Amino acid sequence: MDDRLAKGIDRRTFLRMLGIASGVLFVPGAVACGGGSDNTPTSSSAGTSAATSSSGGASSPAATSASGSAASPSAAGTPMTTGSPAASGGSSAGQFSTFESGAKVTADIPFYNGTLTVDMLQNPQGLDPQVNTNNESFMAMLEIYEQLIDYDPQSDMYYPQLAEEMPDISNPQEYSFKLRKGVKFHDGTELTSADVKDTFDYILKMGPKAPPYSLFNSLDTVEAPDPYSVIFKLKTPNAMFIPFLSSIMGGIVKKGSRDKQDLTRDPKGAGCGPFTLTEWVNGDHLSYERFEDYFRKGYPKFQKLVYKVIVDDSAREAQLLSGALDLSGYVPKKDFDRVSKTKGMSGAHFPSTRVDYVQLNLIHELGKDEHIRRAMAFAIDNDALVKNTLYGLGTAAHGPVCPGTPFYDPAVEKVAYFDLDKAKDELSKSSKPDGFEFDLLCENNPYIVQQATLIQAMLGKINIKANVTPLEKVAYTTKIKKGDPGWFAGVSNWTSSVDIPDYQIKLVFTTNGSYQRTSYSNADVDKLVDELEQTPDISIQKANMSKIQLQMAQDMPSIWFAWEDWCVAWQDYVKGYKSVPGYYEYFDFVSVEKH
Repeated sequence: MDDRLAKGIDRRTFLRMLGIASGVLFVPGAVACGGGSDNTPTSSSAGTSAATSSSGGASSPAATSASGSAASPSAAGTPMTTGSPAASGGSSAGQFSTFESGAKVTADIPFYNGTLTVDMLQNPQGLDPQVNTNNESFMAMLEIYEQLIDYDPQSDMYYPQLAEEMPDISNPQEYSFKLRKGVKFHDGTELTSADVKDTFDYILKMGPKAPPYSLFNSLDTVEAPDPYSVIFKLKTPNAMFIPFLSSIMGGIVKKGSRDKQDLTRDPKGAGCGPFTLTEWVNGDHLSYERFEDYFRKGYPKFQKLVYKVIVDDSAREAQLLSGALDLSGYVPKKDFDRVSKTKGMSGAHFPSTRVDYVQLNLIHELGKDEHIRRAMAFAIDNDALVKNTLYGLGTAAHGPVCPGTPFYDPAVEKVAYFDLDKAKDELSKSSKPDGFEFDLLCENNPYIVQQATLIQAMLGKINIKANVTPLEKVAYTTKIKKGDPGWFAGVSNWTSSVDIPDYQIKLVFTTNGSYQRTSYSNADVDKLVDELEQTPDISIQKANMSKIQLQMAQDMPSIWFAWEDWCVAWQDYVKGYKSVPGYYEYFDFVSVEKH
């Protein structure tokens, strides 16, 4: 078993410990959003359930143990484990069963000297973890780079990755890490604290221009007192700093790499992850080779990985069913039941952290008018979009917090909902009472185009003419820019890679959020978000989140309409795959049987 398992800590226990350490944040953990979805994987053949365990949830051992008594903060150098035996009065046996089951499933499967082929929906934006931000970039970079801390959503567990162990959290304004010795970059040089310091110094130097800056803007200085020690000193206590370190945006880059090459296209030698990139054919595929000096000995358990860029739903499904794809994370929802039950296939669908929404530009002439924004929101039937574009595999959205999660306030449903009469009334109060015409931008993903087309029809009922304009994803994100009055609205989605209640709000909708595109700015929302990271009082946290949701429902800087289920299917010879809600694929314990 990997030694990280014995040194990890589940997220809920970790955040409880922070809640009693120096009076900082106490978050009981956000659960997966509701929607009546089946978390149990389906399989056409018997005996594969162990390899296709369901995504995280209340029934998982780690999540269950996390709901027990809070553990005491660990002293420096002392491993922290799930459910703290000292707190619960029990032993630590069985507390890592999710990880262990993954390892056991593939323990007896021989190394596969072949290729695992997986689909990717769009071309990556680039491969620099401090610069590139689309989902496909995150997926591609997870194979190349490693973080100090990682998070496994299935077991709800943070664990040390490049760090030897979890840090002492008794002082949430300073975190010290000891690095693993002997970790190699892909160019053969050893990772040291200088590389860690340089990575975060770069983020601080770039400031708001760097996408990770919103996550790490509480960071003051990074010290590297010796080659294997790193000290993060914060301006103010921030309990979310450790979870933020688990994001690939905190992936460690070899010092000096950016001086020699453009990492967005050429990450050669800059990472220390499980694979090295060998080829990137733009818009077609990315090929990887197993890194033989990877610090996790024995992993990966297959030689090559290929991500194939397949935009068309029919082509993607055909390649999966023919065996040209070994795993698909983008099975068309209308076909999921049939595909996952095909002989030789397995699959799972489950609530995810992906939300579909219409981004609105508040410095555009139309976007400045709150009545126009509200009119559009009232005219869009969220339930119809879930039924007709997600085929029921999702949940209607009413804002940036998912229904069924601890910080969701159902009162928002009385503010943001479908009502054509209210839509017409709001439009009559606007600067365009007789209606208007605009270009509705969207990504060229077929189901997003379908969503935009249905929204077009809905808006037409109140005399708003939307011209659906599909763009390739990189072109879309290039067009939808903060401060550019040249666009008004676009249909897209957001996936939270760190499971905290205000993640999308912090990054996308605070005034200086690194992913801010709508030019939305509300000082009250900014203040409420800041307080969330510092207050120890759970009632204040929930009150703040309620205020944020209700305020944003009034302001309507975007129109959220659906939380998606993630539908994944794979060949039965793929073993140990773990389905997680973050829309990123994790191949930690995946093996491939000879076939």
